[in-house]
Amino acid sequence: MVRLSMLLRMPVVLIAAAQFALALGGARLAFGLLLPGMAETLATSAALLGTVGTLNLVGYLVGTLLVPWLQRRATGRWLMLVCGLVLGVSLLLTAVASNLVALGALRFVSGVVSAPLMILAQSFALEGVPATARGRVMGIVWGGGAVGILLSGLVAPWAFVGEGWRMVWGGMGGIGLLITLGWFLLVKQELPRREATAAAGSAAPLWTPGLRWLALAYSLFGAGYISYFTYAVAAFVQYGLPPQDIGYVWATLGVMGLLSGPFWGMVIDHRPTARVLAGVLAIGALGTTTVIMPHPWLLIGGAALVGWCAFIAPPLIVATLVRHRVDAANFPAVFSVCTLGLGLGQVGAPLLGAALSGSIGVGGAALLSAVAFGVGALAAWQAMERPASTPVVSANQR
Repeated sequence: MVRLSMLLRMPVVLIAAAQFALALGGARLAFGLLLPGMAETLATSAALLGTVGTLNLVGYLVGTLLVPWLQRRATGRWLMLVCGLVLGVSLLLTAVASNLVALGALRFVSGVVSAPLMILAQSFALEGVPATARGRVMGIVWGGGAVGILLSGLVAPWAFVGEGWRMVWGGMGGIGLLITLGWFLLVKQELPRREATAAAGSAAPLWTPGLRWLALAYSLFGAGYISYFTYAVAAFVQYGLPPQDIGYVWATLGVMGLLSGPFWGMVIDHRPTARVLAGVLAIGALGTTTVIMPHPWLLIGGAALVGWCAFIAPPLIVATLVRHRVDAANFPAVFSVCTLGLGLGQVGAPLLGAALSGSIGVGGAALLSAVAFGVGALAAWQAMERPASTPVVSANQR
């Protein structure tokens, strides 16, 4: 029965994964890969451009705050359509940006619309999926982000030549518009509507013991992974690694992230506990320490650990644990509250890295990810959880 229900949901799950490939692997994380070429063309420093890129994360934070409000005023299907169109157009315009002001504005807009896209895509993918299969579904959806990283890693040598980065952004924008069209044609059902009265109390689960620590761990994960993805490539360039080797490192992240999704999805289905999150963050912390070791094989090995444990695994684990505790109608709002911590971590870490990069170098800025992952593992270990079969929030209880 579980296999049949997953098979019937697979088209929606795959199109949700495609949205993740664009919004996460492309629009957000490819920025770090393209940063050196963009800095050279726009005649600016990697640190300053990294700060401008943070506007994408600020926009994601704003978009996260808007999700509960938007969900009460429009259907999920139409929100996905509008946000997907805006994201595609913003990426197309990024390809022709000629100054930091325009680039910053476009990064902000792409971040705002990425938040509803990613939260609602998970909601659609999980709708009607048995509790014992939610982790595997999340593994496929978040694996889309790994596909985006893998593809961007394959075009890395080209992106480093002249203004090749413009073609990459333009290509992502065109693909984004096609994904949005496919979503609109394929997804016909709607999400359960939330009652207006449910909004006031939707944040309450955040302050239960388990979700409080889970939210803190998720925030530290955000700080850790964005530090690595923002400054690692700049460090590799500083070490003098050729573009081909940098592409191998980036592609390793994508491959390992893609393979890790189904694996950690099965693990969290069989053992729905935040202790799993603590383990993957601890291993991720170990992997990020290789960023200060300028040897290609060490960097590839570290990227493999990060891709396997600290890229796709933490968010799919958190999303699955939250969905175990809330009903389908409330999941977007409750998960958006948990995602606020992720957004704060993503915004603060690059700013701290930019401020410190002058004294500790971009390698040291990337190494901040190890600290964040390590502390995040400790926070996840403290999470005390209710049985996964007992929802904390239900629309009928409001």
